[in-house]
Formats: sequence, structure tokens, C-alpha cells
Amino acid sequence: SIEVICKHKDRKTPCLDYHIGQCSAPCTGARTPEQYYEESIQGVIDFLKGEEEPVKKLLKERMLQAAADKKFETAAQLRNHLQALERKDQSVELVSDTSGEDSDIIGTALLAGRAHVVILHRRGGKMIGEKSFALSGNPESEEEVISQFIAQFYDDDADIPPVIVAGTDIPERDVLEELLKTRRGYGVKIIIPERGKKSHLLMLAEKNAAEKARQAEAKWEADKRNTETALEELKDMLQLPALPVRIEGYDISHLGGTETVGSMVVMRNGKAANDQYRSFTIRTLRKGDIDDYWSLKEVLSRRLRRLSASIPEEEKQWEAQGVTFGKAKKAEQGLLEGIQSGHPEELTDDAGSYEDYTVARANGDIVAMAKLTEHSPLFMELTLVWVAEPWQGTRLGQFLIRKILKTVKKGKVYTAINPALENVYAELGFRYVIKPSRLMQEKLDKRQEAQPTASPLIVMMWEAVQNRIDPSFTARPDLIVIDGGKGQLSAVWDVLQNMQLMIPVIGLAKREEEVFVPGRSEPIVFAKDSPAKFLLMRLRDEAHRSANRHREGRGFKTMKASLLDEVPGIGDTTRNELMKKFKTISGIRAASDEDLKEFLSDSQLELLRVKLAEDAARNG
Repeated sequence: SIEVICKHKDRKTPCLDYHIGQCSAPCTGARTPEQYYEESIQGVIDFLKGEEEPVKKLLKERMLQAAADKKFETAAQLRNHLQALERKDQSVELVSDTSGEDSDIIGTALLAGRAHVVILHRRGGKMIGEKSFALSGNPESEEEVISQFIAQFYDDDADIPPVIVAGTDIPERDVLEELLKTRRGYGVKIIIPERGKKSHLLMLAEKNAAEKARQAEAKWEADKRNTETALEELKDMLQLPALPVRIEGYDISHLGGTETVGSMVVMRNGKAANDQYRSFTIRTLRKGDIDDYWSLKEVLSRRLRRLSASIPEEEKQWEAQGVTFGKAKKAEQGLLEGIQSGHPEELTDDAGSYEDYTVARANGDIVAMAKLTEHSPLFMELTLVWVAEPWQGTRLGQFLIRKILKTVKKGKVYTAINPALENVYAELGFRYVIKPSRLMQEKLDKRQEAQPTASPLIVMMWEAVQNRIDPSFTARPDLIVIDGGKGQLSAVWDVLQNMQLMIPVIGLAKREEEVFVPGRSEPIVFAKDSPAKFLLMRLRDEAHRSANRHREGRGFKTMKASLLDEVPGIGDTTRNELMKKFKTISGIRAASDEDLKEFLSDSQLELLRVKLAEDAARNG
């Protein structure tokens, strides 16, 4: 039983609820706890248990008494309550029975080329739940929807009932039934009812599906109108030549100058295109350096270099200037050696054979050259890159290197260059090499011995697998959005100018959500409730989240490598088991020796404790 406590039984008068008939005032002592329980609480408990006849009887008695007392408004309210109970009984009778049958009823609705499915689950003859799904794609018929839904929804782990009710016949129904039988272990029937309770349940499922479809359609239409309004406003406010169908957002993230990364997020027609997102690990910053401008330049250079004119088209442009490209000729061997000997500080190799050279010629004379040497099928070296003085600054050298790299289908290409050219090579897809290979280091040492006063060179590497054609990089953006103000915008604008790409770009500053454009000192002012501004803010925030996720992922990987990978004997498997069990390095540090010995030998445990102690001392 339930204990009823009247807290204010010494109260002199009942509250307003008593006077309007909403309470029996047990707090004033008008009802004892026992009376209150019997008159009010017990009835509620019985009703919730399904014992409704006493409630109906009481309602009917009160309704008749109210009518006799000419309280017709009260009588009408009691009549409505009684009718509501009777309607509920009819619904319960529809969805519940004593058959004990397990079945799923699948209702579908097609609206505006989209499909919605509602599935009612009945177990033991009682309705236990409903699920709804908005399906992707553009199905042509209800039969196609049901057939594909059943095959995908009822996987090997699904609760598959012996009976599935559908609203239309399905092509190859016997094949589906056999598939479900295999997954369930025994027979499954797909039926299409024409009358009876199953037919009524199917109508209920289809009605629910149609309502879900109408609700979704209203939301889609509202979203579509808002998006179209935002894109139209962007076009007008930024004076774009057309609606910005593809908008790309960029952000930089780092942790105190370490793990510096960039992110690229994409919106198509105002909606996130997650499959087009890309991340960048900054290659040309030294550890500890913080330079968002430089990082943005690297990210945009690496992303946009794919948009430069294709090799054949650009080659035609050079030919229009009288420049042609091809392999060096045997008769030019001496000329190649002469060019090499005239620039000893810039070149890092012997002239070698003419067969390894690609050259550019103007009026029959060599005006640029580069040599690709294959040390092994996967290890190549780019050397002796030279451009005649009248052609320097025309990007002829970059094009010559791009033309050579296009022939490399696999492996890595190394080059040793003047540090001042690092950004140029980074734009071409090269990245800085911290520890050169043995062969490259030997060549650098040999050069240093021969030329002690020469400026030191750095080694960079281009990898074929990292420079494959990416569909997201070959798509041209209609608008570029940078997370930042004038400084960040200026850095990106320089990249676009150098690449001769006319792509609209804006900077979105965080403090006042100000929008800056190149060549204008004052920001463009959007209305406070501007759909266009909200769209830009969503894109900027998504770029920020994406950059942070990528940085955190790299930081976690580096954290594991910096400690666990330094312990002899701890390989990938043991490291992963430790991180899975203890989650973090702090968790490993706090673990007992007994717990760690599940994964480590005594010697490994001793070495790990030493590393952990060193790390703790290093980080205070």
C-alpha cells in the first residue's frame, strides 16, 4: 500500500483547488489519509493497471447525477471523458489481441520523390513499439521501397518475426522469404492482407507514414527556402558572378606550435558535403613555430594547385610563347654539363646522362631543365633544376617539375634544395624531410666537403600516393571562406594571385562576425538575422571543429608514440591493448604493477616505469 501524509492538517481553510473542485482538501483534514487513498489514489492505480470498468461506472453515475441536478455543462464534460475511454478501448482492441502472434507491419508513403517507412512491432499480440525511417534515394514505386527496406532492415542480428505485413505485393517475394528464413533460422511469411485486423493495422502504419512524410516535406521545403535565401543573399552582398553552389571553409589548429593542422570543409547548395572534407598536416613549419598565415598559405597552395590549368592546356599556353618541352638530345650532353658546371652552388649532382633530362626550349635553345634519376623503382631523385635568367619568375620551372612528376605513378621523389625555395616546392606537393635517407645524406655530405662555404640545403620528398587526383581537390569552389580577419585573408589572397586563380574569397572574423573581402578595409555588414551570415558561421564553426578533431587525433597518436613506442618490446599490438585498457598515458601511470603485468614482462614494465618517470619530470 501507499502511505499518504497530510502535511498541513491544521490548516484552517482549504486552498482554491478545493473550491473549484480540483482537490478534496486532505491537507485541512477534510479527508483522512485512508479516505483520500481509497477515493483518489486507489482509483488511479486501478485505472493504470487496466481496470477501467469501475472508472466508467463512476463517470456514468456522476454524469446522470449532474444531468438530474441540471448541471448540464458538467454532465457534458463527464460524457466526453466516458466517450474518450470507449474510443481508447477500440484502439486497444485494434492493436492488441489474445492470439499471441509476433509480427511487424510495414507502412510506406512516397512524397516528392522521397520514401518514408513506418514499422509497427507486435509481440505476443500486443503493440510494443513503432519506428519510422526517411529513406535516401529516389525510389520509383512502393514495391521497390518495401523490397529494399526488408532486405536491409532485417540483418543477421535483427529481431525477425515469423510474420511481416506489407501493403503491396513484392517482386520475388519467395526469394526474400528464403533470405529471411536463412537469417532467422526458420520460416518467415510476408503477407498482403485484404481485410481483418492486419488490414486495419496496415492502414494505421500507412497513415502514420504519410503523416511523417508530410512533416518531413514541410521541413525540407522550409530548409530549402532558407538555404536558397542565404545563397541569394551571399551572391548579392559579395557581388558574386553566380550562386555559390560549392563553398569551402578553412581553419588552422595547433597546440602551442605543435601538431599544426589545417581543415577544409565543404558545403554544396548550402548543405554539408562530408565526403568532400579534407585535412592537412602542415609540412613546412618547424616544431614550436606558430604562424597561421604561413600555414594557411601552405594549405591553400596544396589544395588549389590541382585547379591550375591541366598539363596539356598549360603546355599549349607555353607553346604560344615559343616554348616547347621534350627530352634532352644526345647532342646536348655537353651543353647540359656546361650549365651544371656554371651553377655549382645551386646544383647537387653530376650532370649524368642526357637521357634523364626533361628540357624546355625557346628558339631552339635550352631555357630550363631538370633531371629525374631512378635509384630504384620506388626511389627517385630530382636534381639539376635550372631556369635561364630571362625566364626566371615566370613559373616555367614549376611547370617543368609538374610535367616530370606527372610521369611518376608510384614511389617517392626526393630533392635537395635551397631553404628559400621550400614554399615553392611545398606548393608542388613536396614536404620537408627531417631525417634524409642514407643516400641523400651521403650526397649532402659530399657536397659540403667539396663546397664548405656553400649554403646548406634541405631535403624534401614528393610521394605519388599522396598526390593522386582527388575529386574534392579538382572541383572548383565558388567561394572560399577563411576563419580570420584581414591578415589571414591577405595571406590567402596572395596564394590566389600567385596561382592566377580568380576565386572569390572572404575572411570571417570571430569577434564581431565581420566579413572582410580583398581590397576593402571596412567589413561588409550583414543584417543581424541574416540567413547568409548564419550559413557562413555554420561553415566556419564546422571548419574549426574539423581542424580540432584532426589535431587531437594526431596529438593522441604522437602521445602514444612518444612514450610507449620508446619502450623496447612494446609493439603495436601491446600498445593498442594498453591504450584500450587504460585509455590514456595518465591511466597507465596510475595502474598497478599487477594490472600492467597482464600485458608486459618484468623487464618491459621496468623500462616503462622509467620512461613514465622521465616524462613526469620533464613536464613538471
